[in-house]
Amino acid sequence: MTARTVFIIAVLSCAHYAHACLQAPASYWLWAGQGYSSRLDGQTIYLHQGLLRRDGNNLKLIKQGLSPFKTSSACLIIVFRAHSDAWDEAIVQKMLFIVEQWQGSGNQVGGVQIDYDAATAKLPQYAERLRVLRRLLPRRYPLSVTGLGDWVLSGAPTEVQQTVD
Repeated sequence: MTARTVFIIAVLSCAHYAHACLQAPASYWLWAGQGYSSRLDGQTIYLHQGLLRRDGNNLKLIKQGLSPFKTSSACLIIVFRAHSDAWDEAIVQKMLFIVEQWQGSGNQVGGVQIDYDAATAKLPQYAERLRVLRRLLPRRYPLSVTGLGDWVLSGAPTEVQQTVD
């Protein structure tokens, strides 16, 4: 098992206990371009729904992945891939709109996950950005992140772990 895998499991386990719907027997990631399969019924699905990208001086949320529909999964975690951690309230509101569309379609949404490859040296700044995001997200949506193996090897992820649920 790689250091990255260990770190991702550790971070995700924090969110695992934060929401009852995360008690499904297995979890799967469903990335953009993949369809939903009945084999995912009853499972926790990490569902990629957008990309946060800079366009000049502006940060944009580009919607990606499936459109909201009622699934038979036990729980959905809405995932946003980020190329920048400079999100603001307007971006978070757009993210929340997507999350609530899935919730409004009759699904149990168990949280939001950010997939961002922060440089190890910039983890304190990333942790601060995550604190802002945590304040802007309703508490009913636990926040989790993916992480890099380098974070574990450097001993640096503690501050990031303290900012997620």
